[in-house]
Amino acid sequence: LTSGQKIAGVAAHAGWVLAIACSPGGHHLATSSSDRQGKGWGARTRDVLHVHTDVHTDHVWGLAYEPSGERLVSAGDDGRVQIYVTPAHAEQTS
Repeated sequence: LTSGQKIAGVAAHAGWVLAIACSPGGHHLATSSSDRQGKGWGARTRDVLHVHTDVHTDHVWGLAYEPSGERLVSAGDDGRVQIYVTPAHAEQTS
């Protein structure tokens, strides 16, 4: 591979993709969109692992994982910050 070479692509959302975050271990990605959805992805497989519909009432502009990867935080045009337990950590605590 050369620097800057595209290695993958995926049609992620019905609206504009506004934010992307990579989990601390690099195994998962999260995307958010103008379609008000948040999605979790397998970083290597590019499979959708979970979908949060109507996460916010307007565009979702920001995403960030906690350093532990236990939680994902989203920020939207609706003035709200949402905090979610990531699916991998929810399974560990069930």
